[in-house]
Amino acid sequence: MEKKGKKQKKSDLPSGKSEMSNEKAHPSLSQEEKELRLLVLLKTKKSDKSEDALAKALNTSIQDLLDVAEKLNDKGYNIHVTKDRKLFLSTAVEGDESEEAIPISISNKKFKVAFLSEIRMGSKQAQISLLHWLYEVVFVKEDIDFVVVVGGLVMSKPTATTESDALFGDAQELADYVVDCFPRSKKFKTYIVSGKGELSWRAKDGIDIVSAICNKREDLRKAGELEKSFDIKGVRIKAMSPWDDNSPKAVSYGPQKIANALKDDPKPMLLVFGGLHRRARLPKYNGMFIETVPSLHKRMMRQGRRGVEPRVGYTIAELSFGDNWMFDPSVGLKVYLNALDHYTITNDVYDINVSRAANLDDVSKQVLGWFVKEHIISAGDLSRRLKMGKEGVAGIIKRLSNCGIKIPFKPDTKRYELEVSVKRKFAPLPLKYEDVYVFATKEASVSDNHSGSKKELPDIFKKAYQDAADAGVRRMYHPGDVTDGPAAAGYRGHNFDVKFSDLDGMENHAVANWPKVKIKVDPKKPILVSEMINNDDGTISYVTRTEKSQKEVWLQTDIIEGNHDAWAWKSIGHLIVRTLSIRLSGLLRYLGSMFGSVVVDGIYHKLIHPEGGLGYSLSPQVEKHLKLIRESGESGGLPAIAYLGHFHSSFMLYDERVGILVPCLKGPDEFLETHAMLPSLGMFINEVFTDKEGKKITRIASEYRDYYPMYLKSKKDQAKF
Repeated sequence: MEKKGKKQKKSDLPSGKSEMSNEKAHPSLSQEEKELRLLVLLKTKKSDKSEDALAKALNTSIQDLLDVAEKLNDKGYNIHVTKDRKLFLSTAVEGDESEEAIPISISNKKFKVAFLSEIRMGSKQAQISLLHWLYEVVFVKEDIDFVVVVGGLVMSKPTATTESDALFGDAQELADYVVDCFPRSKKFKTYIVSGKGELSWRAKDGIDIVSAICNKREDLRKAGELEKSFDIKGVRIKAMSPWDDNSPKAVSYGPQKIANALKDDPKPMLLVFGGLHRRARLPKYNGMFIETVPSLHKRMMRQGRRGVEPRVGYTIAELSFGDNWMFDPSVGLKVYLNALDHYTITNDVYDINVSRAANLDDVSKQVLGWFVKEHIISAGDLSRRLKMGKEGVAGIIKRLSNCGIKIPFKPDTKRYELEVSVKRKFAPLPLKYEDVYVFATKEASVSDNHSGSKKELPDIFKKAYQDAADAGVRRMYHPGDVTDGPAAAGYRGHNFDVKFSDLDGMENHAVANWPKVKIKVDPKKPILVSEMINNDDGTISYVTRTEKSQKEVWLQTDIIEGNHDAWAWKSIGHLIVRTLSIRLSGLLRYLGSMFGSVVVDGIYHKLIHPEGGLGYSLSPQVEKHLKLIRESGESGGLPAIAYLGHFHSSFMLYDERVGILVPCLKGPDEFLETHAMLPSLGMFINEVFTDKEGKKITRIASEYRDYYPMYLKSKKDQAKF
């Protein structure tokens, strides 16, 4: 899919006659000179504005030409590329267009798609002001190319259990409301996939409510029902909305089940699910990258009864193409998981002016707060809450009424009901993008490399560290099974699976093959460096410093022992990873056996090597450990990330905290093969953002390096000998 950009009047388009051959090429132009010259050429009506001619005039490559054009766009110019690969500077006003063009960012081989789900316009819990902030601030800042609503644009047809959450019972009223109140964009289109909620209106009232809305808005397009596939330069993206508050309890179970049964040929590269109300990633599952999109509404009453807690936010997929539009998701896909849970507003859909009660007593303000949240409260309930008689309650209601806040009593129901009007005009929330998304750190995680195993992959292990350094990570995290453990311990026959019969040999091998790479230091964001101290009693401890004066430092790893490593402790009382950390003191910081924690860059990191098996669903282990961190209070109120090793699988869940199943870097062994388990060979690279106070994680910009193709190639090469 190519985005339609602004079009130019025919009279303003290039005539096709080239005068650029008469221009002298300017070698070694500076960036500023290139920008200035490109602007002059684009403003000259008769010049040849083809990519080839412009690149030749600037004495540069086409790719560099597009980079120059994109930098001019960042400065406020509006440069587009026509389908016949000509650049033009657009000065047309909206509606004064004639030639189809695509944005320079797409020509520069990048494409950004935003995904929304479960907005539920027409419900009392919808966050329309937050939606306007996304469209008018975030999506403009992020240079989004198009938006997909993956089900849940509107609330479903009200039933006996949902009518208390609904603003409208009439389909036409709801459609008109969405037409008026959904934010508009002149830069991109929004494609809407009908979910079960939208289809309920057709089932009960015979109206296709999405078509009724899109027919009145040029920027909105109906994309399909329950699912829709998109094609971006040969990359297939499938959006699905199979649930409506009835998704399986385990976050990953539903997406896994659907992905395993998917018959699409070819398979989509990206499989995006709405209706789960959660933020999660299942990279390279059944050959696909699976993403789940959070909601954009607060918890509804029916959801409360069902134990559903919607997470609020959105997802962005950024696709970066290589030469000839080749695409490798391992390096070209970045997914932004965004949390807006702490920016929601109660009663955003109503016009309620509480400022009128500013001078009232505290009790009256408290009662008003209850009504703003609940709207309807019985007289008896108010009496019990306030511990006063009905006359006292009536006096408070009268004081509020004198301020212009009408809360009449309904004798038939014996309830007070706050009179409010449905809001029809929305403005973006007064939030600054820079205050919501503040860079905290960039980190990578590897696990279960099993050094000394006959199935170890030392070349891939070293490549992962180099890739992490090249990506600009600040620190690595390794949740265990650094070695395959002592040959004499573990399961029966383990001694036949390792390269070394002695523990010293295995440890020497691990030291010799540990990746030693350096990372660059940005003085504006100093790197945390840990240094080991040998204490007088023979124990070790660590001190930390922030490094900003050196140009490079070693890429360090916070590390724990896994169950294979711990076999040495259980058999002879020896801590393998502790010993490795002493021998590689400039590279490793030892946090403990089987679990450990540390605070880096203001984030609480917990490393865990769980016991037992995983089962079919990937998410329960992560959910359990995040629950433990929440209930124990161990993070001390800091944002938290948990890294789990052991399972040789990849999964990420981002609720309020982040939990990650870290993939392995070991080839399939007898256990995996005989249990029909395909290991995930890879590495997460995550850029972490918090709010300006540093108290909540607000964004994870996630990349996943998939090393399974490299493993297959090495296996094939080995088979030649």
